[in-house]
Amino acid sequence: MEKLLWKEKLSYGIGAYGKDFIYNMIAAFLMIFYTDVVGVSLIFVSTLFLVVRIVDAITNPFMGWLVDNTKTKWGKFRPWILIGTIINSFVLILLYLNPATFLQGILINVWCIVTYLLWSLTYTLMDVPFWAMIPAFSNDAKVRNEISMLSRLFATFGGQMMSTIGLLVIACLGVNMGASESDGYLRFAVIVAIVFNICEIICVRNVSEHVVIKNKRDIKLSEVLNFLKENDQLLIIIFMTILQQIAVFLWTGMNIYFFKYVVCHEEWFSIFGIVNFIVGSIGLIAFPSLANKFSRKVVYILSAVLLVLGLLGMFFVGDD
Repeated sequence: MEKLLWKEKLSYGIGAYGKDFIYNMIAAFLMIFYTDVVGVSLIFVSTLFLVVRIVDAITNPFMGWLVDNTKTKWGKFRPWILIGTIINSFVLILLYLNPATFLQGILINVWCIVTYLLWSLTYTLMDVPFWAMIPAFSNDAKVRNEISMLSRLFATFGGQMMSTIGLLVIACLGVNMGASESDGYLRFAVIVAIVFNICEIICVRNVSEHVVIKNKRDIKLSEVLNFLKENDQLLIIIFMTILQQIAVFLWTGMNIYFFKYVVCHEEWFSIFGIVNFIVGSIGLIAFPSLANKFSRKVVYILSAVLLVLGLLGMFFVGDD
């Protein structure tokens, strides 16, 4: 089995940590920021999130084509990871700059639409090449699986840490300092942007593309679109992925409402994040063994069933 330096493995994991750290600030807190701080309607926010998820499904294949046709002395992937990180960080700060403090009426909604769409597009700039880079680490499937599992573990840690400390830090930077809740969100966004940049710079600096993935010829965008159009099985997978992403994003965003307005203990949201991280980490570590014993299909179905049962449990708690 090919050896990959632990420096590279950890650096790639740190990149995954930063990527999901910033992503979960959007997934967990943007919805409640829009409704409870900016003051726009939940229907507007839900519709916006749905439309942007559909846009993501369109832009992701295009970004994949762009990466595949990139040729630089730094490789295909790292330039896009760095460029996307820098731009996305800037847009994150604009996203949490409360438009209700300097705009009125419909212009507030327009600001939310434009900044959130820009954030999603610029996140795609670095997210697609980040995960697409894994095959460039090694030709050995075991090495790729190892780095994939490690990076997913780091990503889970980054996402759940945001859920765990997010509300506490926002309060400390805002209300607890005599400022507004809106100020707390903005200041935290600046900190998250800095952490994100540090993580991705470490990643880009220390990892290398050991396997040069060469195209036999330049692939035209029209060929990619025709391939998608003619491949009905791939279209089904894309459609199911869109539904899954919409469900996960809405569920993640609604969790904080659940603890704030149904359970009436907003502080429990942090405990929920810790438990989520522990269980998620166990699942990631156990996945290879379970997949070998039961097959990936069985594990996938079982995981989906357990998720549904968990959501039903939250529903009945809310009903009481």
